[in-house]
Amino acid sequence: MKTIIDQTSAVIVSYCDSKTAERYLEDENLIALEGRVLAGSDWNGVTLRLPEPPEEDLSITIARGCREIDRRAGEVRQKVITTYPGQAETYRAKEIEARTYLADIAPVDENYPMLAAEVGLSGDTLLGVAEAVIQKAAEWRATAAQIEQVRLSAKQQLAMVETVDEIEPIITALVWPVVS
Repeated sequence: MKTIIDQTSAVIVSYCDSKTAERYLEDENLIALEGRVLAGSDWNGVTLRLPEPPEEDLSITIARGCREIDRRAGEVRQKVITTYPGQAETYRAKEIEARTYLADIAPVDENYPMLAAEVGLSGDTLLGVAEAVIQKAAEWRATAAQIEQVRLSAKQQLAMVETVDEIEPIITALVWPVVS
């Protein structure tokens, strides 16, 4: 049996055998990727004339580049923050409590359960915990601002490219903040 190939698009239309696509392609001396013949000859040894691949659309490639920049920014952020569900809300609640505590003229400990949960861990007193939480929040904001500057600058550079070939060097040259 032989593979049926659409000669105009070089797309493998179907296989007339129970073998897997990869094995069948090996048997037919074809090189294919995702069902598209890249090179080779059919089962009779006739070299396939394949169409030239279409030029990659610039706007699609820019969008792909933007997604890659966002993905890399996310990887850097994950080195600093916890990505478990609900954790960001917990940090936000602790920061609100800490700011409220520090602004309270006569704080009542029972009104600050998130801070009380950390006494003895990140500070010896509610005041110590509140100060530690505010310090961590400030450190995160500084790091987040650096990540955001790199991310947005890179996307601005991508918006100005005129050819597909300009995109990868921009992404490769990105310098993210060093975080631990």
